[in-house]
Amino acid sequence: DRLRKMFQYCYMDDLKTRIIIFVSDVTDQYEQNLHQMHELRTALNNAEIANRAKSEFVSRISHDIRTPIGAIQNLTKFARQDIDVRDNLVRDLNRIDSSSQFLLSLINDVLDISKLDSGAVKLNPIPCSFKEYKDGICSIMEPMCAEKNQQFEIFLPYEGADIYPVVDKVRLNQITLNILSNAVKYTPEGGKIKYISKSTFSEDGIFNLCYQIVDNGIGMSKEFQEHMFEDFSQEYDNIHRPKGITGTGLGLSIVKKMITLMKGSIEIESELGEGTSVTVSIPL
Repeated sequence: DRLRKMFQYCYMDDLKTRIIIFVSDVTDQYEQNLHQMHELRTALNNAEIANRAKSEFVSRISHDIRTPIGAIQNLTKFARQDIDVRDNLVRDLNRIDSSSQFLLSLINDVLDISKLDSGAVKLNPIPCSFKEYKDGICSIMEPMCAEKNQQFEIFLPYEGADIYPVVDKVRLNQITLNILSNAVKYTPEGGKIKYISKSTFSEDGIFNLCYQIVDNGIGMSKEFQEHMFEDFSQEYDNIHRPKGITGTGLGLSIVKKMITLMKGSIEIESELGEGTSVTVSIPL
């Protein structure tokens, strides 16, 4: 049934009294053409998807960048007006700083994803204090959670131990804090966030860094989880998503690519409206 034949006819003489028929098996050529057409359709679809994603990103990032810039401009005017009222001036400056940090995070995300996609990111592994890593997490997470009246718990069995895994400290902190900040962002006020260390030692001198970050936030749908590591992906139709939350949709994509670069793995389990569990494993 799969055989494809091509029939060709022509007259054998000028009187057109005889006809010769050529029959050729063109099955391979036919299937090759189908394969090429399929590849062309796939490439076209991918190009259209990428083009739409870029257009949506430009629209979204333009809005997200304008928001903190507008806030900085307005707060600068307020600061000038409050120049003689110290408390108001300090409040204005703190808000300017907060908006500046948000703007910087947006720009950093765009730059990071560009570097990762082009292979320009190079790791700089050096011996790092595990205790400093833990203290750094706490110093950032505790005030963030306090603002939303959230409970933050950290379980690190190696606290205080003289452990110095060789790792790119900046990138490790970026991975961990990106996941933790997502947990804070998508967990309602009064929620709970846990960092649970599951790290182990191997006989060959490898420190298997493994931790689980668990929250009881808004969670993700099963459909979105199929696309959660894609660039610019965000679940806007999540019925539990708080209004006003903005971002580039690049956070998880950056985390995934960074962990892959470090020869590690990331697994995510989530239920819509019930929370999310993220497990990261990196051999150091």
